[in-house]
Amino acid sequence: MRNQDPLWHWNITDCEVMKASKSKKVLRCLDAGTGRFRLVKIYYYPGLWQKVKYLFRPSKAHRELALAARIREKGIPTIVPEKVRNVRKWGLLKESAVFAEYLPDCMNLEEALIRKGVSGGWLKKQIVREYGKLARLIHDQGVYQDDFDPNNILFQKQAGSTFQLYFVDFERTRIVREFSLQRRIHSLAKLNRMGRHLSRTDQMRFLNAYLGPGATRRERREWISGIRREEDKVRLRDQRRAARQCTSENSRTGVFRHDGYQGYYRKRHHSREYFSRSDMIFLAQSLDKFLLDDGSGLPTDHQVLNLDVKSGARPEQFQVRVFEGGGLGYRLQRIAGRTPLLRAWKADNGCLKNRSASFLPVAALEKKTGLNRYHGFLIRKQ
Repeated sequence: MRNQDPLWHWNITDCEVMKASKSKKVLRCLDAGTGRFRLVKIYYYPGLWQKVKYLFRPSKAHRELALAARIREKGIPTIVPEKVRNVRKWGLLKESAVFAEYLPDCMNLEEALIRKGVSGGWLKKQIVREYGKLARLIHDQGVYQDDFDPNNILFQKQAGSTFQLYFVDFERTRIVREFSLQRRIHSLAKLNRMGRHLSRTDQMRFLNAYLGPGATRRERREWISGIRREEDKVRLRDQRRAARQCTSENSRTGVFRHDGYQGYYRKRHHSREYFSRSDMIFLAQSLDKFLLDDGSGLPTDHQVLNLDVKSGARPEQFQVRVFEGGGLGYRLQRIAGRTPLLRAWKADNGCLKNRSASFLPVAALEKKTGLNRYHGFLIRKQ
């Protein structure tokens, strides 16, 4: 029904999708009433448990509205939503939407600092210093964000050489009574794993701004050693999480089933590599053609192939590692998601998250090739 669309109620048109996943979609839309652009964030509630759970608690949209207002009251620059709308079906929450002001000339801080979105050494130094001061203010006010990183800080270029930083994304944010020293170090370690592409000088510039001019050299050394110890733990946790998430449908991983093949493929990697379902279909067809044209039969276990795919203006080369298995033991491994193919796929994704991978894992595809025989193909790119 038309009135079940959360956008229709607010006279929103001409929407452009900026980010999308199974649980959330972020849009830039034109408000037909005012002629201004609005940032619209729609939360979804898949599964019965999610719907039942939010019978007894505020929706994600209402929680974000209340949390943003409290954070602004604490003196932290942020964007407070203007409107909230819930969509229910038979009393169960189906969607909730947040409508906020869309700020022009903005990018997240990772794009500004790491991906060279800001030109000029003096301006970059100022941004790093202000970022350190903002991080200290956030912690002093007891605001804890589970993923505290530059992606959740918005950078807005203003007139001349001025700029403004905004703290955004409250989905996994809460306000705590006491922000202990260990929690500060843990939070900065999470931030540091995202900003490690910055030079050591910029990292020290950030820490000096965070600690303030009163910190002694000994205190700075203690903070640095604590952050490095905690960062090792954070990286291992990120590696384990990446290994879990690479076998489910999400913003980075797609589930693939086509012409006897089934498995997973990587949708994108830091916006530099993007693979669609049609790319995977073409890759599977090229793999079939390569195996049939080779004339030597199906490859054996642990064999490594070089696959040239002629798609577009220039051919691409992929490395294909072959796995073979069958019997009752292999069936049990498939049920448990512990086949050698999937273990190698998870390990590659974990190494990629840890920045220690020499290959980009593209896909893990499996095909039934006999009565009780399976061939798996781990497809990687240099």
